[in-house]
Amino acid sequence: MHYLCLWLLDTSCPSYLSAKKNKTMENKIGKVLNLELVGVDGNAYAIMGVFSRQARREGWTQEEIDQVLEEAQSGDYNHLLSTIMTYCEPQDSQEEEEQD
Repeated sequence: MHYLCLWLLDTSCPSYLSAKKNKTMENKIGKVLNLELVGVDGNAYAIMGVFSRQARREGWTQEEIDQVLEEAQSGDYNHLLSTIMTYCEPQDSQEEEEQD
């Protein structure tokens, strides 16, 4: 059975589950974003756009953003998800308050 997850990333989507399970990509920049991808439009360009906007908000350089996006685009959709997810570590608001 094949699934196509086009509109919203969902934790039950096989592509999302595969990417999450295979999250063995190396974080070459050493930074992570406070970004939750569940519920984001599942279109690859939308995912990259959400990633880019959040990275700029968190002070990443354009070079760092481009490096992640270039790696993300070097494979298939699952590779894109795995790459973006490597750089995303969502924090709930309670965790953020404790860090401040």
